[in-house]
Amino acid sequence: MPLNFRALFEGAIKNQASDIHIMEGVQPYFRIRGDLKRVESPPLSQEDMRQFLKRTTTATFPTKSPTSPASVWLSTSRPASSAARSARFP
Repeated sequence: MPLNFRALFEGAIKNQASDIHIMEGVQPYFRIRGDLKRVESPPLSQEDMRQFLKRTTTATFPTKSPTSPASVWLSTSRPASSAARSARFP
């Protein structure tokens, strides 16, 4: 069953998570007050990651997985300066 990303985001807000960590083959994690807490959910599949990236980016991705699994770190915090933004998001 595909991961419901809307429910994941709502859970992050409800739990006051500053970050959501998602990676193919691993259960999602929330960062809550500095600690990583595992989300009660099945591990994310390659298709979960593909669908998430397809909905949230304009990039195109290969149909086969690269040598390492895909991972994404989402933060509800904003970088403090434009220098931090360019360092994090080239």
